[in-house]
Amino acid sequence: MSYVYSSGALALVPTASQTSAYTASVNDLVIVDGTSSSVPITLPTAPPNLSTVGVKRQDATFTKTNVPTIALGGSDAFLGGGTTPLQLQMQGQVFILQYNSSTAQWFVRSTDEPLSGLDSRYLLATDASTTVAYTTTQTGLSVPSGVTGVWIECLIAPGGGGGSGRRGASGTVCCGGGGGGAGAMIVDYWIPAALLGSTFTVTLPAAGAGGAAVTADSTNGNPGVIGTAAVFVSGSYTVSTASVQSAAAGGTNAVGTGGIGGLSIFPGGNGASASTTGGAGNQGALTVNGAPSGGGSGGGITTAPAANNGGYGGYQILNYVLATIGLPGVVGSSSPTAGAAAVAGVGGLGAGGGASSITGAAQAGATATGYGAGGGGGGASLNGNNSGAGGTGGPAYCRLRWVYV
Repeated sequence: MSYVYSSGALALVPTASQTSAYTASVNDLVIVDGTSSSVPITLPTAPPNLSTVGVKRQDATFTKTNVPTIALGGSDAFLGGGTTPLQLQMQGQVFILQYNSSTAQWFVRSTDEPLSGLDSRYLLATDASTTVAYTTTQTGLSVPSGVTGVWIECLIAPGGGGGSGRRGASGTVCCGGGGGGAGAMIVDYWIPAALLGSTFTVTLPAAGAGGAAVTADSTNGNPGVIGTAAVFVSGSYTVSTASVQSAAAGGTNAVGTGGIGGLSIFPGGNGASASTTGGAGNQGALTVNGAPSGGGSGGGITTAPAANNGGYGGYQILNYVLATIGLPGVVGSSSPTAGAAAVAGVGGLGAGGGASSITGAAQAGATATGYGAGGGGGGASLNGNNSGAGGTGGPAYCRLRWVYV
């Protein structure tokens, strides 16, 4: 190798070609050769802050059935907390990673996916393959005979439900419920046949339910339910997203905390927290990488008292136009919406939060329909009328491509 790769102020120095398991050192540009096997490269454990490592795939003879990986050392994680190894799926592909010692996390500083490698990553039209999609759990299905492996094209965990709003006395702050956190997502993950068993199971849990409406005076809202992990298992090999990290809280007289999205290479967006003064709901967190987005929070009631609208659902920039976003509930008028309908293989849009009311029952948060999206938080109400329930999160999804070539 005749070059030095410049990464910021430091130069990465190419290693010899690695054909077996290798632990990288700081400032390495690891050259990995997957001709004979899926070579695992392990990152340094807990290196100094801003340490940099590069990994480049350069096979003597490229084969798409072998996929070198970049794994973590010790208790380190990738940005967002995920631990699933990165995959070098293409000839000439490069990852440049940098370490943040304050969070013990590696983040991808840059990547290079050469156009010359794209045909090797994605199946040609003449390749023999079968694609199947699931929206419910499948247990003990047979691995097709003669396959060389399987692409997990998309695995999306279900979204969390929104919290319900507080029901409280006039003249006090009543906060809306928090928006539900979105499920995590894994895409384009290759598993060679040698690692598969004779059967496989796909676990796709039900979406997290929203918190129930409050029917008793001077009572805080109820939390939503988290979405749990989506999992593919065959033989001793498991690929799993993380569960939504925390449930959306019900509204109190001080806060309605949003749910925290699931962690993976593509983390789910967080649900919005409610206004702490009883104001309008906030928008769920957007995502830029195609992962599901979080739910909007419910509208609160100020000390005046004054009712307020809910919050917008989170936006998912990669696959949707802004006009399809989940809309907030409007006081005394329109109910919140879920946003765009589910799209196969795509993370969904967070649902809108419900408006509060000082004259009757508050609006419920919208139920998410997009895969893995967070449900909307419910609006707050005054004593004598029910608060708004939280909306349910979006469903789970899995799509597999079995390859025979």
